[in-house]
Amino acid sequence: MSFDLIAEVQEKPGRKPAQPSDRGLPIFDRIKGRTLKALKTSIEEAKGRFHGEGEGAMEKAYASPCWKVHKPNEENPGQDELVYVGVPCGNKFMPWFKDSKGEVTGQPLMDSSVVVAQLEGFLAAMEGLEKTSAKGKEFHDHAVKNAEPPSQKGNTGKKRFQYDSSEDQWVDTEKK
Repeated sequence: MSFDLIAEVQEKPGRKPAQPSDRGLPIFDRIKGRTLKALKTSIEEAKGRFHGEGEGAMEKAYASPCWKVHKPNEENPGQDELVYVGVPCGNKFMPWFKDSKGEVTGQPLMDSSVVVAQLEGFLAAMEGLEKTSAKGKEFHDHAVKNAEPPSQKGNTGKKRFQYDSSEDQWVDTEKK
């Protein structure tokens, strides 16, 4: 019995180089940067879904970083749909809006025809957001509460990471 190879032996592919990390940035700058990236991605995806631009009309409704189709229009995808739209900040959306009942929400529901324009408005506002402005302070506070702290593996019951406002970072109390 023979175990001969019938195919050419292939080299094992190496790992891709790691993407640069934004972990060294202060929390406000890091989360604002991630929000801007999410908004830009969501605008492109919304153009494809609701206007048939870019990649073309997307048949399947899915959740983008900043929008989610409430109820897809199966007959004419992207047209006359209700869409949740919001500004992400860490693992939650900014509660800057009011729904039709006047209740505060992070994701108001709107018609699909205005989603791209709304996201572009959010992007312009976020690009100009300053840490010292009223909205900037709300965003920063929300980021600190909802985007951090890092996972606390091996936690022995005490909080290992604490927020340091002078550095605008979560610091490891065991390393200080």
